[in-house]
Amino acid sequence: MTAQPTQRSQSDRWLSLGEASAVLGVHRSTLRRWADEGRIACQRTVGGHRRFDRALLLRSVAERGEAAAGSTHHPDPTQPSLTEAEWHGRLQDAGQVEQLRAMGQRLSGIVVQYLGRDDADLRLLAEARALGRDYAVRSRSAGMSVAQAVEAFLFYRANLVRLLSHDPAPAADGLARYERFDSVVSAVLVGLVRGYADAA
Repeated sequence: MTAQPTQRSQSDRWLSLGEASAVLGVHRSTLRRWADEGRIACQRTVGGHRRFDRALLLRSVAERGEAAAGSTHHPDPTQPSLTEAEWHGRLQDAGQVEQLRAMGQRLSGIVVQYLGRDDADLRLLAEARALGRDYAVRSRSAGMSVAQAVEAFLFYRANLVRLLSHDPAPAADGLARYERFDSVVSAVLVGLVRGYADAA
């Protein structure tokens, strides 16, 4: 028998249909169909609502991001591909790619949690700044300049922005959600720059 997610685990681990669809960048009806077809695992609450495991969804997002990064299609021909970027080579040489991928997954989780709230959750913003500082430490250890670290951050930030582009929310709500999203990623960027400044 499958255990039902508790109230506490719902906020930490389990995402609602709307939150999960935002993570995957698909419409709610699409995710609902995938769940009914068994393509995406989910559980049901006592009230019958679908709940999705955040870690599994973030892994799916990461895999999709890797596939997109490895493709030969480059929307902006003036920008180097992922493998051509100097910062990516430095991260690979330093063995930091897996660690930063995990940090990206955590950032996705923070974004989803923050978008699901109506207030300014200072705890989540502080966690985002701490993530930025950790990213600075790892980037410095890979020999990256602050400019390279910011370039890498903006590359992965673009993947998160694409998730929001599939948000079915009305335009007014979409703007409010983007502003909340921007608060989180800006907190990461502030933490990143401060991390470099503290080491100077």
